[in-house]
Amino acid sequence: LKVMGLEEEFIKGREWIETKLNLRRKDGVVRVFYTFAQYVGGLLSCYALTNDSMFLDRAVTIAKLMKPAFNSSKGLCNLL
Repeated sequence: LKVMGLEEEFIKGREWIETKLNLRRKDGVVRVFYTFAQYVGGLLSCYALTNDSMFLDRAVTIAKLMKPAFNSSKGLCNLL
């Protein structure tokens, strides 16, 4: 949105990420590869583009939550 010049939409998206982003699923399982590629990668890209530390903070928070998955042979992480 930022790259396309859609500032209003970008601001709404940023607000959603800051206030409502939640990775917790009913079953508590998160797939590590997809979460890192899509969430962490996307948040780090937003940080690189905007230098807005909120994006970096969210990426770090998610990465820390997923740290136990690196001890899993299945590449899954339980966030319950």
